Amino acid sequence: MTTPHMILHIGAPKCGSSALQTALSKAPDISNGAGQGFRYVGADGHRSSSLIYGARLRIRRKGSPYGYVSWPNVYNSPDKEQIFSAMHKALRNGQASGHVPIVSSEGWINSPDVFAQYLADWGNPPVDVVAFLRPPIEGLNAAYWQWGVWNTPTLDQWMARSNMPYNFGVALEAWSKIPNVTLHVRRSRPDVV
Repeated sequence: MTTPHMILHIGAPKCGSSALQTALSKAPDISNGAGQGFRYVGADGHRSSSLIYGARLRIRRKGSPYGYVSWPNVYNSPDKEQIFSAMHKALRNGQASGHVPIVSSEGWINSPDVFAQYLADWGNPPVDVVAFLRPPIEGLNAAYWQWGVWNTPTLDQWMARSNMPYNFGVALEAWSKIPNVTLHVRRSRPDVV
């Protein structure tokens, strides 16, 4: 088994991403039984090109209204070049220091084409891609209680006006076709952490 040079957590939305990001933000430096080090790396929200590690990441987590640090979504982002430059820096730092960087954004699941391009530019290093899924109706219900309850009286009305298509299968298939990517898909239940 090849040790990945990076782990990308790509979501999916409403599938435990915040819980996972919170746990990793609290304990960003971990190791497995074989002594391999893993380091959760955040991107500075103010400067997408700046990396946040260790104690600084834990401090930033405490100041976050969400209680965690993550990466910006790359879909239609004006900072895409900066985001991927920072991610490539995290990859190189990990190789130089002997740890595997873990980076996370729940919205990345829908951007396999963008990642394929940048990974190819980096020589297609071995990367583990991790996605968690839950049954669609559970996800819609959770999304309504987080976002819809504030402005729509019922779940049925919110679903009628919201366009939340579930195309994760197509996206995950595209991720699986990126050279040197090992895709891991798991259920978000009972506990994504």
